Amino acid sequence: MKRYIGVLCAIIIFSTLANATYYSGADLVNMWREYKKSEAGLEYSLFKNACYIGYVAGVADACDEIFFSIPKNVTLGQLCEIVGKWLDDNPSLWNYSANSLVIKAISTAFPKN
Repeated sequence: MKRYIGVLCAIIIFSTLANATYYSGADLVNMWREYKKSEAGLEYSLFKNACYIGYVAGVADACDEIFFSIPKNVTLGQLCEIVGKWLDDNPSLWNYSANSLVIKAISTAFPKN
């Protein structure tokens, strides 16, 4: 179920990019916080949680083998955790665009060969 919601959100997110509407790093951090709440079994925003999953999935799918090389056995959940931990470790970069932060986080974990 999470996967389908994530895909739907990725479609919505990337369709808005054509209108020059971008998520900021702060937006991504807010979505990450909701994802962490969901994983901990706390009350959370389903929309923000799904958007986080979908955003990470969309950037990962669009940029794999361009900016980074994700091993085939890595799950979407693992990617979400990798990006989130990177965000937590780099608060000084939250002013950058969300897509650039996701790319940086994943490329740090899985550099392009």
